[in-house]
Amino acid sequence: TRRADSGIACDRRAPVAQLDPIRQPHNLRSHSLGETTMSDTATAPQTRPEQDYLEHLSQGRFMIQRSRSSGAYVYYPRVAEPRTGATDLEWVPASGEGTVYATTVMRQRAPTPSYNLALIDLAEGPRMMSRVENIAPDAVRIGMKVRARISREGDTPIIVFDPAE
Repeated sequence: TRRADSGIACDRRAPVAQLDPIRQPHNLRSHSLGETTMSDTATAPQTRPEQDYLEHLSQGRFMIQRSRSSGAYVYYPRVAEPRTGATDLEWVPASGEGTVYATTVMRQRAPTPSYNLALIDLAEGPRMMSRVENIAPDAVRIGMKVRARISREGDTPIIVFDPAE
């Protein structure tokens, strides 16, 4: 099957044990025998990092995660800090400041306007993919200072950036 949102081929029937252990909630991690038991899912606290992130955006707040033990900031929302595996992540406000790390123009057939796709280094450290708006797509430059704002794509809140200057 092909995932419509990413164009990546995937088997939707893959058992939980074959999923990426960093991205799957701790209550769904498999045991050494590759099984997930009902007691694991019934007693473990439910974490919903992506849903929590979208709820923060819906409330007009750009929040990212930070590990209490290491102090490392984490984006994209997840249940464990990628480098250490620490599950002590808390939500903290992002400064909204960033720098364009890389950019490209996504050219469209007329009458659809072209747009840019950019990798943004957040002031806190994580890198995220987004768009820089309110500027011509060709005018976005590597090293450009940008400022985050919350926009909407359909019903979904998203982070986009505007030039800071």
